[in-house]
Amino acid sequence: MCLTAKESSMALAVLIYISLLLYIRNNKYDRIVAALFIVISMIQFIELLYHTKNISSENGGKSLYVILLLQPVILATGLYFHFKSNFTLAWLGVFLGIFIGGLIYSSTISFSVTKQYGHLVWSRKNKKGIFNNILGILYLLGLFIPFFIIQYYNNWKNVGIWILLSSLILSSIFVVIVYPDVCFSSMWCYSSIFVIFTAWLIGAFDCDKVEIGKGS
Repeated sequence: MCLTAKESSMALAVLIYISLLLYIRNNKYDRIVAALFIVISMIQFIELLYHTKNISSENGGKSLYVILLLQPVILATGLYFHFKSNFTLAWLGVFLGIFIGGLIYSSTISFSVTKQYGHLVWSRKNKKGIFNNILGILYLLGLFIPFFIIQYYNNWKNVGIWILLSSLILSSIFVVIVYPDVCFSSMWCYSSIFVIFTAWLIGAFDCDKVEIGKGS
């Protein structure tokens, strides 16, 4: 992702700052978004540690692998607490299982990092990218589908969610077009600054504070 410690520290600071603003504001779904982007910001933190020689490429890769898998779990957890149902519980169970499996699997694989395309590129050793194709697809489903589920519970009428979802899709399309596949997971996390800033601007979907577990 970021090629220098300065870039990593700046991206980390922006993500943490806006996440804290969202958490404190605490409008509807603000804290789901805040928790997600605090986890995403940890990728910048790992890369900062790598730049400052405080973590090896091996341990850095393992950490990034776990952080990426944790992102869908955070979204699934927030989804369940806002809309408690058998479906959202099952959704949480699936991604929690994937996370636990990935946590165990990460101890058996090796990682490396190279400086390509003007950025750090993390990969499993002798493989392209951090995830294989199936896990990569599950990761994307875990990031995008919860927003459609939220829309379902809001009768597809929440304009803020459509705006946020559009920013997610646009940032992902931009990364796919501009950078090679091996850069997707890290470069999307870098472009996610645009997404969280959008969440802040639109009031994170709603100006109303809601009680967790009460639905829409």
